[in-house]
Amino acid sequence: MLAPLLREAGRTMRSVDITADTEAAHRFGLRVPVLVCGVRELCWGRLDRAALRALFGLRPSGRRWR
Repeated sequence: MLAPLLREAGRTMRSVDITADTEAAHRFGLRVPVLVCGVRELCWGRLDRAALRALFGLRPSGRRWR
């Protein structure tokens, strides 16, 4: 579900396995999966497509805002 939004926005993602990253495990605990942009936690448990479209500057229809 995330891949099409990333492609549309021209963005990439880095996946982190929190079982191998003690800092991430401590920070997020049971809130996985979690989507973070920089230090900002965008959503966890479920993908918030509307929030991601707004963050990426995409309209609900999939067109970029001008």
